[in-house]
Formats: sequence, C-alpha cells, structure tokens
Amino acid sequence: RRNRAPSILKTLNRLDDGGAINSLVSEISTQFGESSKSFIARLYCQFGKYEDALAIFNSCLGKLEPSSADAHAIAVCFFHTGAFDQAAETYRNILKWDPLDLGASLGLANAEYARDKDAGLKILEDLIAREDKFAPALYQLGAWYQLASRYSEAEILFRKLIDLNPDSAHVHVQLGGILDAMGRTEEAIHELELAFCIDRSLVHARILVKVSN
Repeated sequence: RRNRAPSILKTLNRLDDGGAINSLVSEISTQFGESSKSFIARLYCQFGKYEDALAIFNSCLGKLEPSSADAHAIAVCFFHTGAFDQAAETYRNILKWDPLDLGASLGLANAEYARDKDAGLKILEDLIAREDKFAPALYQLGAWYQLASRYSEAEILFRKLIDLNPDSAHVHVQLGGILDAMGRTEEAIHELELAFCIDRSLVHARILVKVSN
C-alpha cells in the first residue's frame, strides 16, 4: 500500500473527466478501505463533485476524526452548493483551531460576502491589514472594489500585487480594466501591452490594445 499511494497521487493531476475520477476512486477504495473515505471525498471536491463529496463526508461523521484538509474541503463543498451559512460556520471552526489559517480567513470572507457584501469586505480588509502580502486576499478584495466601482482603492491593491509579482499577466489585465474605467486610457493600454508581452496566449489583451489604438 505504501508503494502504491504515490502513483495514485500522481494520477490526480491528469484527471479531467468523471469516468477517470470514478475509476480512481474505485481503485483507492479497494486498496485502502474505510480509511480512504475522507481522501476520496477531498478528491471529489477537487474535481467539482461537491454534492458527492458532502455525502461521503457525512457518512464518515463519528467514524473518522476530521483533519484540517477535510474541514477545508467540507467548507468548499458547502460554498459551491450554496450553503453559505454552513460554509461560514465551518471556516469559523477552522479558525478556532488555527487562528493563523489564511486560507480559512479568505474562505470565510467569501462565504460572508455571498450573504452580506459589507461583512465580507470587512473580513478581507481586516485580513489584509494583518497580512498585507497575502496575494489571494489582495486580488479578491481588489476585484470586489472593482465591482463596487471603488476604482482608486482597487488600483492600489492591484499595483501592490504587481509589486509582489511583476510577471502576473492576469493582474496587469485586471489593472488595465480598472484604469480604463477611470478614463485613464493610455495607462490601461500600457498594462494590456505588458500583459500580452508576459503571456502571448492572452489574445484578448492584444485585441483590446488594437481596438483602443
């Protein structure tokens, strides 16, 4: 069993359809039995089969001690099935175990934002005040500011992201959209050109530059 596990884990990165997932799940169940259930649930969660994952997690209740990875997966499943109250509660429980879990704080912000935008924004603003280099939180808050037409605040966050990683093409595209919304067309075009130079697959960025010119 110990020798087989790495090959199973390596296979996960190549799965792209339900049939392959189900085949691997069957293989894992046969080899590892009851103890593999939570792993299988996380596998289903990873590939977007959230309801199936929750059903397996529910069958494990009282039998297996949930790990942090299990709790995160359960929260993700709740979120993607629209059970935002349960997602928020699960993330809060994770933070009771580990107050420094940045992923749980970000997940809680998303769950709260789905119910109350102001509450979600407050959680993320507080998180960034403590962890001002946590890129996923900076990106998420910047995107929320952009949706709320708070463009100046969004610009600050996306420029901070560029300082952290100048080679992120998607951040340059996002900043370009913000600058364009503020009427700063030349700066927006510059960001889109940078994005296209970094990643030539971003055809839409190049098209936007051509249209603007």
